[in-house]
Amino acid sequence: MGERSRSPQAQQARAHVAGNLHRLRVRRGLTQAQLAERLGIEVRHLQFIEAAESAPGFDLLVDLAAELEVAVGDLFEEAETPARRRGRPPKA
Repeated sequence: MGERSRSPQAQQARAHVAGNLHRLRVRRGLTQAQLAERLGIEVRHLQFIEAAESAPGFDLLVDLAAELEVAVGDLFEEAETPARRRGRPPKA
């Protein structure tokens, strides 16, 4: 994971990717562990991306879009950033 950009535009793009990634993953019924396994990456790396703490590289963006069945550009669309949560969700 490279040095974090301080550019407001880069931070905004990272937040859009994070929000869309989370929304699309949940919509497809995938856990972070399942998506990470399909992509061949560590779960922690995916968690950092979904928390907008890290930006995925180009190849990973392409793989994420393919796995979620969306265009790469869809990941950059303005999205609601999910509230940051810690721990597991409550059981239903």
